[in-house]
Amino acid sequence: MKVYKGQTAKEKCMHILDNYENNLTEKCLGLWLDSDLYIAFDNRSRDCWVEEFQTLKEALAYIAN
Repeated sequence: MKVYKGQTAKEKCMHILDNYENNLTEKCLGLWLDSDLYIAFDNRSRDCWVEEFQTLKEALAYIAN
């Protein structure tokens, strides 16, 4: 499973959300730092769940599950 990080993760997440209706997006995970929050996304089910976390440890735990 591909895991994206940094700006690439943010761009991939935005692409997935912009193309959500066709449901043909890549199954993947990602995380990036946005100001003081870590943003993580999980597109393994192609539903693209996006969550905010206070710490990197929390964000990594989210995409590890």
